[in-house]
Amino acid sequence: MSGTLGVHLGVREKRRGSSKLNSLPIVQGHSVTGLFEWELSSGSRNFYIASTTGIIHQDVSGVFTERAAGFSTSSTLRWTWANWLGTRLVGCNGNAAAQTTTDGSAWSVLTSTPSTCLVPIAHRRRLFILEANSSIVYYSVLNDPTDFTGSGSGSFQIVSTEGGFLTGAASHLGVLVIFKERSIHILYGDSPTSTDPDPFILKPLVIGVGAVSHNSIQTVTGPEGTDLLFASKDGIVSLRNIQEFGDFRPALITEKIKPEFRNLSSSRLKLSSAAFYPRKGQYYFAAAKSGSSENDIILKYTILNKAWSIIHSSNAHNILGVKRDTATEDLIVYSGDDDGYVWQLDDNSFNDDGIAFEASYSTPWLDMGRPSIKKSFGPKLIIFHEAVGDYDLTVSYSIDFATATSTTINMKGGCVALGSFILGQDKLCVAQDISTTVVPISIRGDGYWIRFDFANSILDERFSIFGFAIEYW
Repeated sequence: MSGTLGVHLGVREKRRGSSKLNSLPIVQGHSVTGLFEWELSSGSRNFYIASTTGIIHQDVSGVFTERAAGFSTSSTLRWTWANWLGTRLVGCNGNAAAQTTTDGSAWSVLTSTPSTCLVPIAHRRRLFILEANSSIVYYSVLNDPTDFTGSGSGSFQIVSTEGGFLTGAASHLGVLVIFKERSIHILYGDSPTSTDPDPFILKPLVIGVGAVSHNSIQTVTGPEGTDLLFASKDGIVSLRNIQEFGDFRPALITEKIKPEFRNLSSSRLKLSSAAFYPRKGQYYFAAAKSGSSENDIILKYTILNKAWSIIHSSNAHNILGVKRDTATEDLIVYSGDDDGYVWQLDDNSFNDDGIAFEASYSTPWLDMGRPSIKKSFGPKLIIFHEAVGDYDLTVSYSIDFATATSTTINMKGGCVALGSFILGQDKLCVAQDISTTVVPISIRGDGYWIRFDFANSILDERFSIFGFAIEYW
């Protein structure tokens, strides 16, 4: 048995960097617990930041300005928000009644609503409120998000033997999707009156699968249409609308990163957060690794090619949110950390506010299609990468789960012609935008499985790899 295994990766490259929204924190040492950009009906936008100071601030021309105070200072609470037609903003933190404002400056309690509001949702001309630590959903009268006592308002309880408490909701494709800890329910219609043309009908969708966090729920768009992604205790779930049946079908999409998801802190999944990055069609999911006290990892899902990548950072990602770039109008993903700072993710740099970070791509364990036969790997490893680059690439390999062997490859400089190419030293261009490098290390070892890792941790350096090929016997 002998051969060469070629692996096409698509494009694996170093992530973009991040930068602070403002040079100063809200308050040093405090955690950011809420981010929301409110787009008003006038077209103006206000960006709000909640934190463990118990204060809601607004970013006003680069200055964090206090707008409301007196809220919980707990670091285990997360804010959720609802925009009512651009004329009213409603916010909840799961610890108190809903807060509301019509101008962004004066905030007040939304009266006659539950004393502990978990989630507010604007849906079909009503405001719905999920009560914290409960199974009860409240709804306002038609066309008035402040009236929860008048004719047409009311509440209903979602009874489920395995559902647990309410965790989140989403207005999606004309229905209200309501999540509990271990179940999903669909509310159809827009009226509590059974004789109306489109009355409320509540149906269970699935028992045994639920959402761990409202802030993990995101409506996303891609080549296959609109989808709803959320985090369950077992992984990230897609709730795609099956048009031919007119129904929804949940499907787990984290099978390829099952070990990474299982390594997350199960007790802190309720504090996970997500955001959708429309320009790149990516779902960002921030969570805490096992043993961590903060969200310190981002799992990033690209919808076009259904590929996952992992973002490691020295910054905490307590909460994610989006705001529009004033120049391009693109929605940009932002993150609030545990030291009072707000960060723009995926900026145009390859550093985190001037600090180097490591980016890597690890292949699956490769068995060359013969998992039961022992192979001799090497000696050549050919990497297909961006033709011209100014970076070093660390290449590691491990056989049968043993300690990895690593070397750093100098990728600096341009390509050389075939006649003057020196094996293990030069880059040979095979296309206008692609070159190959034969790694100058002896990849030798016997085993059943092999895995590779490509990484770079140098400030402002980057890499872009398309695939590789390895000899084996």
